[in-house]
Amino acid sequence: MQYIPDNPLVVQSDLTILVVVLSPRYAEARDALLPFAELIKSPEYLHTWRLTSLTLWNAAAAGHTAESVLAALRDLAKYPVPERVGPLIADRMARYGRLRLTRDGKWLRLEADSPEDLEEVRQLGQVSGLLGDPTSATLVREDGREGDVFALIGPRRFDLPWKTLEEQGWIAAATCVEIRVPLSTADRQRYVRASAREKFSIAAKNARKVAVVEALLARHAGRSALILGTWLDQLEWIARRLRLPLITGKTPAAERQALFERFRCGEITALVLSKVGNFAIDLPTAAVAIQIAGTWGSRQEEAQRLGRVLRAKSGENQAWFYTIVTEDSREQDLAERRQLFVTEQGYPYRIEAAS
Repeated sequence: MQYIPDNPLVVQSDLTILVVVLSPRYAEARDALLPFAELIKSPEYLHTWRLTSLTLWNAAAAGHTAESVLAALRDLAKYPVPERVGPLIADRMARYGRLRLTRDGKWLRLEADSPEDLEEVRQLGQVSGLLGDPTSATLVREDGREGDVFALIGPRRFDLPWKTLEEQGWIAAATCVEIRVPLSTADRQRYVRASAREKFSIAAKNARKVAVVEALLARHAGRSALILGTWLDQLEWIARRLRLPLITGKTPAAERQALFERFRCGEITALVLSKVGNFAIDLPTAAVAIQIAGTWGSRQEEAQRLGRVLRAKSGENQAWFYTIVTEDSREQDLAERRQLFVTEQGYPYRIEAAS
């Protein structure tokens, strides 16, 4: 069996590709994969990519051929490429262009190479109501003012490992820490008797978390910090206790924008945010995120909240992401699940005990 030690790729018959980061040809392999594969996860030493119909269609649209894709895989593979991979790539790339949307005035025209292809599309429940009579050129309203809209949403062109972006200075270097806090004796007794849902609530609202928040703000004095949570009563209590502004979904837009602007200019050094902090808010100076509670096991939320502090910064370009969980609880179990995506991007969590 062919074996090339310096090559980084292990191509598998399910169209996933393992990439050895420490290989001398890693950078070459990463750049070669970008046009026709998508990055799935990128922990420290072994990254996972995948070939899909969409990535291969994108490659075909950019002028790549099945032969060139297969040649790149073979050139970089540590072991022989499985026999079934070549035919699968060829079959999926051959489908590109069989259906086309072309503009016809205010309409979009769906064209097919054969009546059979068009009829197959007509059988799809999501689009059947948008199509007219079965012809080789079917018209669909584009603007949606007098009918439905048939729209194509473009996929991401490529992904890079977050750590690669960090090394190149595009995002801040991040330190991720999980701090485990015990329940008080009274709360532990309530926790033991509670239902599964109540257990999560008791652990998430552990009153001892506020002391950890205070200590972290002191540790990072002078840096802009976001305190992120889920339970409004808990957030309101912490905001009152620490005398910090609170922004929730009920905060009027004008007040919200005024607080964001004061945070950006440094007049406010810390904000308490509900789930509104999960989404696209422009706070480039934020360097510290302190998560006091999350939404069950949501990996997406974990990544969104880490993303709040990853904007590149002047100077040391460093960020810190803390998640505070109740030890030996349902919340700790769910925290492990929440952290999975971030860990796969190459960010291990350091575990600390609350002091």
